[in-house]
Amino acid sequence: MASTTETEDAFTKRMSQLVGDSHLCLSVALGVQTGLFEKMAEWDEPKSSEEIAQATESKERYVREWLGAMVTGSIVELSTDSSGVDRFLLPPCRRNALTRAGATDSSTHYSLAIPALAEVFGKIVNCFKKDGPKGVSYSDYSDVLWIALGGSTEAKYKKHLVADVLPAVPGMTEALESGASVLDIGCGTGATSTLLAAAFPNSTVLAVDISDKALEIIQAKVLKQNLNNITVAKQDACKLPSDWAGKFDFVLANDVVHDSAQPGDILRCCYDVLKTDGTFVMNDIYTHSSMAKNIQFPYAPLVYNFSVFHCMPVSLNEDGMGLGTAWGIEKAEEMIRAAGFTEVQLTRCPTDMDAMFVCKKT
Repeated sequence: MASTTETEDAFTKRMSQLVGDSHLCLSVALGVQTGLFEKMAEWDEPKSSEEIAQATESKERYVREWLGAMVTGSIVELSTDSSGVDRFLLPPCRRNALTRAGATDSSTHYSLAIPALAEVFGKIVNCFKKDGPKGVSYSDYSDVLWIALGGSTEAKYKKHLVADVLPAVPGMTEALESGASVLDIGCGTGATSTLLAAAFPNSTVLAVDISDKALEIIQAKVLKQNLNNITVAKQDACKLPSDWAGKFDFVLANDVVHDSAQPGDILRCCYDVLKTDGTFVMNDIYTHSSMAKNIQFPYAPLVYNFSVFHCMPVSLNEDGMGLGTAWGIEKAEEMIRAAGFTEVQLTRCPTDMDAMFVCKKT
């Protein structure tokens, strides 16, 4: 028997708001991808749609209609000058949250994930069918998704990595300052790898991933920043070379293990390549393995939705476990210990919705 006290009318209004916000989010992603927000953030005086279009090399008619969504969505402010011309201003209090350079959390970048995930909507529908495909291939996702994920990680770690995350790992900052070897598995577009390499020139970083596009992006960052202490390689984290055994002081895995077809194999490989007394640091989404316990988290719908549209199907496509994004801290710790780690410490990561497991090889 249903226990909700919500009326049908209240739910209908909530659904209407949800659908409206979803459409608005798509237009926010458009403003991020086209650079419209970046340009508007430069101005302290309101501009006409024609001026905004010229400055961004865009068609005025499209810009004007997009501005309609931004104004009615309470993101951009509208005023009319003495000549009757509509003018638009992005208020200072909203600029950091809407620009790639200024963002200090993942929301702006995650808006780009909406159109990227929508591209595989039809494929996901087919996966639901009993006689449908097992999952979706990584190659079915556009480059926009990599930009969204990489941008969200970079935004939060620029603010938190050196100041908050590393100090939560006993002895890590000091070891990196002196010079340590780091393996970053599933490095994606290299937000963590490049930040570490830049901040700790005495240390060496090996960044590996299976995505050619992700590696292309991180390699461009390495060249642009002239980082000489980082190596980028294509490598399946489930099949690390045998000569890497006992080689690294630190192994990092950021939001990657749950995507894997065989997460247990990855965790065992992480254990094997660590030196004795080395440390495995795994950051993942802070959820519980019980769905009921996740109702408390306001970000839980995002987590499950991302799992349905990406994390679970890419694993199942490879005949994997299909753990999903919300595999939970309980399941994660169970699998980490099964891989051989006996000293496992769980902390709530300072970033927006992450758990951090600090695991010592003894």
